[in-house]
Amino acid sequence: METKPGPIRWGLPDFGCAWVAIIFGQVVVGALVFAARGLKLNHRTDAVDIALITAGSAALTVAIMALISSRKGQGSLFADFGLRIRPQDWPWLFAGVGLQLVATGAVQVINSVGGTQPEQDVARALQHSGSIGRLLGALAVVIGAPLAEELLFRGLLLRALLRRMSAPPAALLCGALFAAAHLLDPNAAVFFAPLMLVGVVSSMRAIRTGELSQSLLLHAGFNLLSAVILLQG
Repeated sequence: METKPGPIRWGLPDFGCAWVAIIFGQVVVGALVFAARGLKLNHRTDAVDIALITAGSAALTVAIMALISSRKGQGSLFADFGLRIRPQDWPWLFAGVGLQLVATGAVQVINSVGGTQPEQDVARALQHSGSIGRLLGALAVVIGAPLAEELLFRGLLLRALLRRMSAPPAALLCGALFAAAHLLDPNAAVFFAPLMLVGVVSSMRAIRTGELSQSLLLHAGFNLLSAVILLQG
């Protein structure tokens, strides 16, 4: 028997605290990864680092969301945030690839007008890593990152926004904040519009279905093409 969504008792301050905790947690996880691998501060980040940090961040995000769910929800990541993957939603994985193709074309146009843009940190890390490292990094990008980001943005943030505004502005604002969060890597600025596009579409699907199944697969598909390209680089 499925658990029905209950009243939402968390809000924007909870999202803010969770986001700050996750950013701080990523720094701690990164330091632990470097220490465990015996790396120096001037070490050039590789795909293994990316994979471990992303996996650690995803685990931390799930733990924080579970804590919020237990304290202010029903104690269920599905009932409170819509975490689920439905087999019949797999076509949305290909929809995400399609969005990435559109986004890649748009970025290429920008680059042709404004000159070549710097690569994102993740792209550089994957490109100078070995085959196994690249595979682990790609899996983290396709699975770990969408899980963490969809739970945080389409699970926690979007549902908090819907308490304050109607669906269209909530989807737009959620998409904009999702894209802005990626600007912690300054080289990601050229991808702001594509990231906002996938954020808005994911938000609309989450609102319409009440679940994260389609938005998770859309997000994974969006990242999948990048991972494949980087694996071949």
